[in-house]
Amino acid sequence: MGSKLIKAQITIVTIWILFGCSPTPISHSNSPVSIPNTITPVPSEVSGSAIEYANLLHTISGHSKRVLDVAFSPGGELLVSSSQDMKIKLWDVKSGQEVHSFQMMSVDMADIDVSISGNLLASGEAIWDFESLQEIHVLERGSRYPAHVTFSPDGSILALGLFEQQITLWDVINGQPLYTFEKQEENRTKSMDFSPNGALLAVGVYDGTVRLIDVASGEIVNILKYPGESDIHDVAFSPDGKYLASGGRVPAVILWDVASGEVVKTFRLTDNAISMDFSPDGRILATAGGVEYEVLLWDVESGDRLHSLPHNDQI
Repeated sequence: MGSKLIKAQITIVTIWILFGCSPTPISHSNSPVSIPNTITPVPSEVSGSAIEYANLLHTISGHSKRVLDVAFSPGGELLVSSSQDMKIKLWDVKSGQEVHSFQMMSVDMADIDVSISGNLLASGEAIWDFESLQEIHVLERGSRYPAHVTFSPDGSILALGLFEQQITLWDVINGQPLYTFEKQEENRTKSMDFSPNGALLAVGVYDGTVRLIDVASGEIVNILKYPGESDIHDVAFSPDGKYLASGGRVPAVILWDVASGEVVKTFRLTDNAISMDFSPDGRILATAGGVEYEVLLWDVESGDRLHSLPHNDQI
């Protein structure tokens, strides 16, 4: 997730429940889409969309400074949040109550991820076990570099990228580094995501490119270049691995065809795209960031905006 600075405050985590219709297949066009200087307003809801309505479940308060990252536990019972107050907190989703709190050593290491299969939680500093709530491996404790972390789909590998440093793959079982990718010039890591089969690692960097890295060889297999200048704030693979969504300083999220490297669609925003993710079925893309105090839900097939989930500050 992105690390764009906003005003410090006591920030809330908001949980919404979404109600939808039956699934529809996803199709796409191979024609690249340019990003205009002016943004055409789109309706807040689209008739017959995948999302019919959304209800607010909880507004969770508890951090003393702004929230930097959030993630669900594998079963969805817990929500994990990290904050500038140097705490990682676990929340019971049903009650909204705090379950546990981990102490961080540096606010720069607040990026977090949860393994799907291993019930593990990771930050740039350490890996914790959800069941025992114990720290099982120390990674980069004490580092002053902003860190970005992501688990491989099978939970056996953790990718750790430090700003202006090499990306290291860690063996989650023994806590030892497997290998480090060769550092590229201007390769200031901003975000990372594994493909669903674990074969590729997408890395968004500050030079306006997304680099697709072969995990087995460590070689860059493709470089996706934004039109104009754009820092890349976040990247996310679709659940089937066919598409990659990325966003940054350009007011748009671009959907790429992973195999061809071509632009499939452009979801136009009014400001930076700081964070994004796909729904589990791949039909909906959620985006957030900039001056839009809301999470926007998009229909991946049509490119239409489905819903706006409002917040009281930048996300």
